[in-house]
Amino acid sequence: MERALRSVAPEVLEIERCDGFRSMSNLDWWLRDPAARPPADVAALDWITGGPVLDVGCATGRHVEALRERGIDATGIDSCPAAVELATRAGYDCRVGDAWQPPAGAGYAAVTLLGANLGIAGTVARVPGFLSTLAAALRPGGQLIVTSIDWRMSTGPHEEFVAAQLGAGRYPGDAQLRLRLGDAAVSTWFDWVWVDQDTLREAASTVGLRMVDVMSWRHHYAARLVA
Repeated sequence: MERALRSVAPEVLEIERCDGFRSMSNLDWWLRDPAARPPADVAALDWITGGPVLDVGCATGRHVEALRERGIDATGIDSCPAAVELATRAGYDCRVGDAWQPPAGAGYAAVTLLGANLGIAGTVARVPGFLSTLAAALRPGGQLIVTSIDWRMSTGPHEEFVAAQLGAGRYPGDAQLRLRLGDAAVSTWFDWVWVDQDTLREAASTVGLRMVDVMSWRHHYAARLVA
């Protein structure tokens, strides 16, 4: 990701799954191309009516930017220094940080994980702990807004992956991914998880959260969780 964001010439960033499937990741909106359309899940920001807000996995700060344009105080954290540098250069309060270590007890009105960033949990077994960690940064009555992919809606090669996972006795949303920037630049493999809505509802319940609203865009969805 560092190299993709710092590249002078456009390069195609690909996400490779452990079964060999590759998908392209379009960075135009994140790089503030005025012609680029925002991702559909930006609509989940409509659930937020006041701040402060912490955007986890903020990348180049586009969600923070959208909230600030609505007059809502927002900050972001991301593990990628190049992304944070671009956000800061654009004038937004974003910092290098670990999603697993948000400011506990910071009193945020909302914590957001857009762009399917619930996947940062890594595996379905770690989702309850991840939700609990993020909720600790909320003030009483705050909301946690997360986005993911419901693997039950999978088609084509994704459906084949789900079938293989089920056949092996694994949770279908657990995967390993790596980033490719041409054949020469490959990241190390990392764990990522896509969580179906029922599993998210159950995981949230185990840590004292209720799933009160859902927005869906085919297999992508956003969920609003409150204590």
